[in-house]
Amino acid sequence: MGIYISSTDLETAIEPEEFLQLFDRIHHPPTTADATILAAAIEAGEGRFHRYITRRYKLPLDKTDPILMAFIRRILVDFAWEAAYVRSDMIDQELLARNADHVKDLEDIRDGHSDIPATTPPPAPSTDNKVSWSSGGREFNGLP
Repeated sequence: MGIYISSTDLETAIEPEEFLQLFDRIHHPPTTADATILAAAIEAGEGRFHRYITRRYKLPLDKTDPILMAFIRRILVDFAWEAAYVRSDMIDQELLARNADHVKDLEDIRDGHSDIPATTPPPAPSTDNKVSWSSGGREFNGLP
């Protein structure tokens, strides 16, 4: 479903009753999670995560690194969970506080104050086709 997490990751992290309340907007009482709502929440969570890390790391990150994946899953599940809350009338203050902590950690990574935890550090993004500064002048695609 997503690049790094699936609906199973969310279903495992969230209590069953709350999971159905967040992801079933059709049935009353809720009985079945809607795959479209799940996919939208996961996509929103991954997009939020990517906005912080793309400055320093090339995507996609290594899904075979267990340390990196544990870090990513913890954050993405919470970000996707919050995205589902935004689409509902529900709110979880504890989740919002956890996500504020995740954002602080990701800002530190983005700004170079800390590194993403991994067995092998992920590669930096390519600088091809980007503005670079050399001898005080701007260059585009290697041309002055």
